[in-house]
Amino acid sequence: MPNLLITSVGSGVGHNLLDCLEGRRQGLRVIGSNSEAGAAANFRCDRVYLAPPAADAAAWDAFHTELLMREAIDLAIPARDDDVLALARWRARDPQYAPRLLVGALDAAQALHDKAQYAAFAAAQGLPFAATVVCGQDSQPDTALALWQVHRTLIAKPAAGNGSRGVRIVHTEVQVLAAARTAGYVLQPYFDPHPEWQVQALAAPLGLPLWSEVPETSLFGFHALIDPQGQIEGSLGYRAVQSSGRPTWLEPCAEAPWADLALTHVRALAQAGWRGPCNVQGKRDPEWGWQVIEVNGRFTGASLARRLLGLDELGLCLRQWLGDTAITVDPPRPAASHVDGSYRVEHHDLAMLKQAGAWPPRNL
Repeated sequence: MPNLLITSVGSGVGHNLLDCLEGRRQGLRVIGSNSEAGAAANFRCDRVYLAPPAADAAAWDAFHTELLMREAIDLAIPARDDDVLALARWRARDPQYAPRLLVGALDAAQALHDKAQYAAFAAAQGLPFAATVVCGQDSQPDTALALWQVHRTLIAKPAAGNGSRGVRIVHTEVQVLAAARTAGYVLQPYFDPHPEWQVQALAAPLGLPLWSEVPETSLFGFHALIDPQGQIEGSLGYRAVQSSGRPTWLEPCAEAPWADLALTHVRALAQAGWRGPCNVQGKRDPEWGWQVIEVNGRFTGASLARRLLGLDELGLCLRQWLGDTAITVDPPRPAASHVDGSYRVEHHDLAMLKQAGAWPPRNL
């Protein structure tokens, strides 16, 4: 029976992975590690260990090295960006562990961890990527102002971050200059802007709202799996609606321009030695067209939704790394209309409700 380790199992991604395993864990033993004792997902594991935070690299490495041996872990899956980088460092230091760590080469991990480094990686590979300005005391404010003068509205985001935390919309010269001096941030154009941001900007002179969020209704994603040999097996393009940085609605997006663009990034990362999940995010702007804005190297909070859409990414990944008998994989089925939360909506049910005004319709 394979022993599976999910690091940071109490995170949203950890919950998602446990949901993806629900009902088909009989052939697996699921071990979790987490730095927070009270997380509910801890107690969904067969065994869980209280771990040091990944920010304490030495303690985290020592703890998980011992855990890998103690529990005879066959595959360790990172559920947070910090864990991805920590496992990649471990893999580079001790290559014999590579078959048991769901990550790839350290250089690729560092690029995936930091948006500024990924922008440099994309430029070196000739990959189309959103214009990205690195912020901080050593940056040139003229570069940020030049980007603002072209696009007028920018996104300031942490170079190492996820889930839309710390992201700001900047649209005045004062804001751009302030962002340009903020260490640990990058600036990108705000592509396909939602009009709601302007309403909140107009309200700012009255003070900051207690609760505020600009809706995200058209974030495009492409999720792919790179197997241990560097082959791409299993992928899905989709459009997502998000609330507070979390996906709430997904629908398939098989448009060739987006899938082809995203796939160039996945292939380049595979060539650079990345292994395991790869998630590409982008926008379609009326003026600037398709733009890749972020790429990461792990499962995400939409893993369950993608499974409901037809990509059993965790099942496929476990088979790629542990063998064909590791887990039951979902059989092929017709594409869904969309996934709302954790519910799959079928095309025929949606069409029936729209046509008849009720579901299921009465046979009169």
